[in-house]
Amino acid sequence: RRVDEVQCRLLLAKTHLDGFRCHEALMVLKPIDKQLRKPAERRDFAAFQGTAKQCTDVFGTRTAIGQKAARLYAEARTALRADNAPKALDLARKSLAAKPSRPASSVAAIALGRLDRCPKAIPKLEAAIEHASADDKHIMEGLAVQCRLSEGKRLLTGGNCQEVLDMLDPLVSQRILGGASMSATEYLKRRRHINQLQLSANTRFESIDVIVSPTVPI
Repeated sequence: RRVDEVQCRLLLAKTHLDGFRCHEALMVLKPIDKQLRKPAERRDFAAFQGTAKQCTDVFGTRTAIGQKAARLYAEARTALRADNAPKALDLARKSLAAKPSRPASSVAAIALGRLDRCPKAIPKLEAAIEHASADDKHIMEGLAVQCRLSEGKRLLTGGNCQEVLDMLDPLVSQRILGGASMSATEYLKRRRHINQLQLSANTRFESIDVIVSPTVPI
C-alpha cells in the first residue's frame, strides 16, 4: 500500500507540474515526505519538490495568472534552447505581461542579445545578470560584451565618440579621457618610447617563448 501511494503521488505531482499547477504538486507530495525508502523515490521526490517550490515562489502558481506566467516562461525557455530567439522573446514578454519574474526577464534579455537588438539588450542584460542562474549569467555576460563591441563600432562609424565613452567600463573610460589632458610634447615622447620598445622586442624574445602577466595596466 505504501509503494502504491508513493508511486501514485509522484505520478500525480508530475502531472500537476506538467500543467504548471505547482502549488497542487507541493500539496500532493507533502504526505509522503517521511515514507520514502528507495533511492529512486527520494530522487524523484526531491526533483519534483524543488521544481514545484521554485515555480511557486517565483510565479505564485496558486493563481491562474501565476500558472499562465509559468507556462509561458517554460515555453519561452524551450524556444530559447531550440535557438528560436524571436519565439522565445515573444513568449517571455507574454509571461512578463501576465506576471513579472526574473526568470522570464533573463530569457527576454538573452533573446534580445541573440537577435542583435543591442540598444535594448544591453540594459536588460546588465539588469538581469545579477539575479541569473550560473548558466544564464555566463551566456548574458558574453552577449553583453558582443553587444557593446557592436554598438561601439556602429557609434564610432557615425562619429558619436561621447556615446561610445558612456558605454565603456568606468576604468577604461577614465584612461581614455586622461588622454584629453596630455600635451602634444608628452604624447610624442611616449610614442617614441613605444617605438623603441617595439624595436627591441625581437631581441628580447630570442630567449623567451611566452610572457604571462595579470590583466592590469603595466
